[in-house]
Amino acid sequence: MSPRPPVGHPTDPTDPGDPEPDPEPEPDPEPAREVSIAEIQGTGSASPLVGQTVTTEGVVTAVYATGGLNGYVIQTGGTGGALSFDTHEGSTAVFVYSRDTAGQVAIGDSVQITGEVSEYYGSTQITVPADGLTKLDQALPVVEPVTLDAFPTDETQRESLEHMLYLPGAGDFTVTDVYNTNRYGEVGLAIGDQPLRQAGDVMRPGAEATEYYDAQADKLVLLDDGKTTDFSRNPEQPMSWLTVEEPVRVGAAATFTEPVVVAYSFDQWRLNTTTPWESSGTDGVDFENTRRATPDEVGGDLQVATFNVLNYFTTLGEDIPGCTPYTNMDGEGTNVRGGCLPRGAWDETSFERQESKIVEAISSTDAEVVGLMEIENSARLGETPDEATATLVAALNERDGEGTWAYIPTAPAYEAQGTDGGQDAITNAIIYKPAEVRPVGDAQILVGDPAFDNAREPIGQVFVPITEGADGETVEGEPFFFVVNHFKSKGSADAEDANLPEDPVQGNARTSRLQQAEALSTWAAATAAELGVEDILLGGDFNAYTQEEPLQLFYDQGYTNLGEQFDPEGWSYSFGGMVGSLDHVIANASATERITGATDWSINGPESVMTQYSRYRNNTVNIYEQGVFGSSDHNPLIVGLDAGFPVVEEPTDPEQPGTPGDDDEPGDDDKPGKPGDNDKPGKGSDRPGNNPGKAPDHAGKPGKPDHAGKPGKPDHAGKPGKPDHAGKPGKPDHAGKPGVGARGDVTGAADGSLAVTGTEAGGMLAALGVLLASGAGVLGLRHRLSRD
Repeated sequence: MSPRPPVGHPTDPTDPGDPEPDPEPEPDPEPAREVSIAEIQGTGSASPLVGQTVTTEGVVTAVYATGGLNGYVIQTGGTGGALSFDTHEGSTAVFVYSRDTAGQVAIGDSVQITGEVSEYYGSTQITVPADGLTKLDQALPVVEPVTLDAFPTDETQRESLEHMLYLPGAGDFTVTDVYNTNRYGEVGLAIGDQPLRQAGDVMRPGAEATEYYDAQADKLVLLDDGKTTDFSRNPEQPMSWLTVEEPVRVGAAATFTEPVVVAYSFDQWRLNTTTPWESSGTDGVDFENTRRATPDEVGGDLQVATFNVLNYFTTLGEDIPGCTPYTNMDGEGTNVRGGCLPRGAWDETSFERQESKIVEAISSTDAEVVGLMEIENSARLGETPDEATATLVAALNERDGEGTWAYIPTAPAYEAQGTDGGQDAITNAIIYKPAEVRPVGDAQILVGDPAFDNAREPIGQVFVPITEGADGETVEGEPFFFVVNHFKSKGSADAEDANLPEDPVQGNARTSRLQQAEALSTWAAATAAELGVEDILLGGDFNAYTQEEPLQLFYDQGYTNLGEQFDPEGWSYSFGGMVGSLDHVIANASATERITGATDWSINGPESVMTQYSRYRNNTVNIYEQGVFGSSDHNPLIVGLDAGFPVVEEPTDPEQPGTPGDDDEPGDDDKPGKPGDNDKPGKGSDRPGNNPGKAPDHAGKPGKPDHAGKPGKPDHAGKPGKPDHAGKPGKPDHAGKPGVGARGDVTGAADGSLAVTGTEAGGMLAALGVLLASGAGVLGLRHRLSRD
């Protein structure tokens, strides 16, 4: 614009006015400052040269021309190797962001670059234009990967490694999280040789546990695929790391055969592959194969297990108006997303994929009694009560043989309490092998207790172990009361906790779970006493880790956590990059004496969700397979149990009849109990080489003084002592435990029938000696006493 003339002075109409002055010329840009990479990085969390244009040189150690990172990494020649933080101060590597030049370099090139320094979400980088790259004619000294005694947890030390080439050593990292692997190509690694453990699985809640919980984040490092791809939005692109050839599982050791680059992005420290991930055969990382097709041995005459069946619904989503599905990359429904009560498979094809895995896994536990969680509550859905449980049993029998499995009906127990079924769409259930155990009476269900208004009611059943005697007659063991449970989850807030401070260790609804534990403990004890049963096993998904308040309540009452006792390294569930046991079998004091071992069978918790039926064809790489792995998201827990069968002694030489029990008198505390099998001492950790199991010299139950055995069963003379087995401690003036009749009625010592005093016991032992001498055996004595 021309200058405006002063007011009151007319202008010459022909005068164009004064011309505009020429603009000031732009100053010449400052020449790029030549600096080392160490000067660019500095020793703090951010570069001291941010905003400056610099020139530096280095050796290319990683290239990301594809995959979305659009750059490469250079490191000062001759640096790296064995590193000590006592002398090491700052990084000698930097990320070069350059779409224009990333495709022009290769690993090993010596280059000079010019560009502007910046911090991109906490990561130091240099942005290089198309003309900012020069390849050097003279090669720089070779870069060696950094080696460390252990990857640091200190933030300053990590910062001093940013973008440097690093080769972890054996045992440096263990897989601790695979939940987001199928989406972002990230594998969570824990520093050291164990996955990160939930604080509530290690110690009681409180300030120390909260501190432990918070510290776990410092031990996590992400193994990254060198890409920015979200595979859930791009399922046609093969997801990284997850393959059928090399399963990547929580708890597996990660062994590095090629170096990686230490990087920081999205608020996480990472180990980036030096090129975008392509295949398990070329990624430079070997993952330990921790899969075990069968569980460890737990010993015992029979096994009891818990199994979460991952919302096993026979009512399919496609058949219910309002239901909406999750779909795979082909647009096919896989499982129910919402809009209706069912929570399981969308159609028959998906249901068959789900059921086949569950059936093989339950069958392979070799358990005789199995408590199920997350199975359809058919009555709640308006179907025939227990229809889903019956369907699962039919599928098991198709695999294992007709009549191998049966289930405990729940309808009679609900009807007896004036209701037609549980309040939730999922419920608990119990299945069993009728050739191995006999249920006594109907199911026992805790109905109407307000503590379980937001959870599934406990369902219990008394079982008696059975076997065939030498004469073909059925021989019975000691009864036990097994209750399957599913407490309120941690997933949603609860009004009961409204006035409590947040607890990251126990999570949501901790008050509800504690109330449920109190109600269960009271009910189980009272029910068992009413039924005349001493031994109690409480199993299932307590949604509380091993040391949390609900479990502590049981410990204070004399219960033992069998998983913790026999498989301390085991765990059942993985969440938030940490592992722990939400699933437990706990035993009261008398039942604990019968336990021979326990194991968490790690077939589900360590697996990627992509192994489950509901993720079938969610990516062009499909890792759903037939078999037990990924049959649920919780590991089954298996417990070995001494059945308590009477022991039949071999007939003695008539010339030397002897007296049964001379060698091992009941109640002799010096005599060991049932020894463990030296070749199979019992189940322990699923981790190879760490299987403590049950000690071979386990003493079992000490015996009852002046007690000839366990009278009280109709037509049963009592349980003579086992060789080298002292039995249960005796109660003064106690004739034995009342027996359980054939129809569940309590008989025996409660009304004096078949009860024995100490004097009568002595007479019975003498009679037993005579009969054994004549070859009659224990069963012969049983028959004679019953006829008398």
